[in-house]
Amino acid sequence: MIEADFGVETSDFLMDVLRGAWKGGKIETTSDIIPFLRVDLKHRLTHRGNELHFAAKPPTVILVVGVNGAGKTTSVAKLAWHLEKTGHHTVLAAADTFRAAAVQQLTTWSERIGCEIVTGAEGADPASVAHKGAERALEIGADVLLVDTAGRLHTQKNLMDELRKIRNACAAKKIEGAPHETILVLDATT
Repeated sequence: MIEADFGVETSDFLMDVLRGAWKGGKIETTSDIIPFLRVDLKHRLTHRGNELHFAAKPPTVILVVGVNGAGKTTSVAKLAWHLEKTGHHTVLAAADTFRAAAVQQLTTWSERIGCEIVTGAEGADPASVAHKGAERALEIGADVLLVDTAGRLHTQKNLMDELRKIRNACAAKKIEGAPHETILVLDATT
């Protein structure tokens, strides 16, 4: 599991799950391991923590993160559409100022969805865009602020520091507990 990039903590957890399943008689031979893990992981990924938790006092700030090309911007648009359709007035902050087409893509989606978007110039400080988004969400009484961010890997220190700045920029507008949710967008190869 470690060689497959599950990480040490997750591998240890899954080994404990497997030991418990073996002791409980759910696994009898090594050929039972993969089918057991498939069912167990599918259950864990689809039946836990998949509902958004909204802040007691709006706006709820949702940060969307992930690696390059995983579909963050499209996921932000889909989530914004869902939130708007369920009565949650939403503002988008296009904080992916690195990818040239990201702001335009999110702007197009915001027009189709009918929600407001806050942008910055290409190459603008992403934290300043998030900050402006927080200001706008407070100003108009929005229920949700969705912050689209640039793709990054956990090994890229400068980009992780940038993410910290974005988090702090959202909280700086006196939005208690912001960001309230951080959504990690993954694809099948991530």
